[in-house]
Amino acid sequence: MPVSKRGFNFVLFFSTLIFSSCSILYSLSVSYFLTLLYGNTVTIYSLTVGSYMMFLGLGALMFERLNKKFGMDMLLITETALILIAFFAPLLISYIASMEIEYTLKLYLGFGILSLIGVFSGMELPLLMKLGGENISKIIGIDYLGGLTGSLLYVFFFLQERWKCFGVRRKSYIRKYFRCPNRDNAVFERKNSR
Repeated sequence: MPVSKRGFNFVLFFSTLIFSSCSILYSLSVSYFLTLLYGNTVTIYSLTVGSYMMFLGLGALMFERLNKKFGMDMLLITETALILIAFFAPLLISYIASMEIEYTLKLYLGFGILSLIGVFSGMELPLLMKLGGENISKIIGIDYLGGLTGSLLYVFFFLQERWKCFGVRRKSYIRKYFRCPNRDNAVFERKNSR
């Protein structure tokens, strides 16, 4: 049964909103875990946002070459990769933080996980724009609205104490379980490692 143009656009716009919301949720979750485990909140958040934007751009630049090779299968590949990376990211970052390696190397490995999320998220928008045809401006607008939606969901829903994997009460447990320094010690270790 053929899908009407109106129905196709609805699915496309709704998918854009969901993908964009999830993308910012992934970024904020990784930022949260990096600051939680390594300390120095302002520096880590600033570096995370800037790096994430750069990796989004790299993903968009890589899109043309990969699209020629995989075609529209890229959307399925991209979303599957993002789901897997985002699911395991907090565990990987926690494991990296517990490793007996240099503080700076831990940060690089943590940002490596962020880079994978950013690159795959950066491929989403060009894919959706290619599907959208003449609706490019609407797709970009909905993408920005999805970013706001994801940020609001993160702050008012996922970051609340009732969600133990993201809640404030979980901080001391994660540090204790993975032998991670608290914020002051993390900054102190970083300064002394120079």
